[in-house]
Amino acid sequence: MRRVTFVVAEPSYLIRRGLVSCIEELGNTKVIREFDSGEKLIKIISDQQPDYLILANDLLIEYEDGLKCLFETGIETQMIAIDNNEAGISSQISIKDIVRVSDNKVTIIRLLRELVGRQVRLMDGEPQSGELSPREINIVRDVSLGLSNKEIAEKNFISPHTVVTHRKNITRKLGIKSVSGLTVYAILNKLIELNETE
Repeated sequence: MRRVTFVVAEPSYLIRRGLVSCIEELGNTKVIREFDSGEKLIKIISDQQPDYLILANDLLIEYEDGLKCLFETGIETQMIAIDNNEAGISSQISIKDIVRVSDNKVTIIRLLRELVGRQVRLMDGEPQSGELSPREINIVRDVSLGLSNKEIAEKNFISPHTVVTHRKNITRKLGIKSVSGLTVYAILNKLIELNETE
């Protein structure tokens, strides 16, 4: 059975080792790399494509452009930000979740267990009904409004290849393959109004 893989990038040794310890405690997980800076981060993520990247907020800010370009290539690594300054996370990159430095061990373990469980279900081929990222919700809305992949890419400032990747992920998560099916989903979930499809 393949283990759920993580890369952890955090300058603080204590925070980084604490997160690695929590990840290892879950079982069926593997931390493939740890970083105290972001210098080699982009290449490692590109080469090894872990399931999750846990990244300090200040490193996210510093390497945001490189990470954004990397994620536009369609890799499926998911980002978890470490909020270590209580200033909030402001990023153009889709972030799956946030770990706060003030969170206790139980809270962090619960979050990680949910993420690992979700990834294991994905690896087993089970759809994740209703668990769309904000970016995927926007793409469902755009598809439902009749936009082409190229139009969606231009509107969301991503590549057409990334749109295709998002659409594959949406199909896998919702089990809906047709545009008409996504339109019904969007209407039922109030992502669009019925009159917008006319």
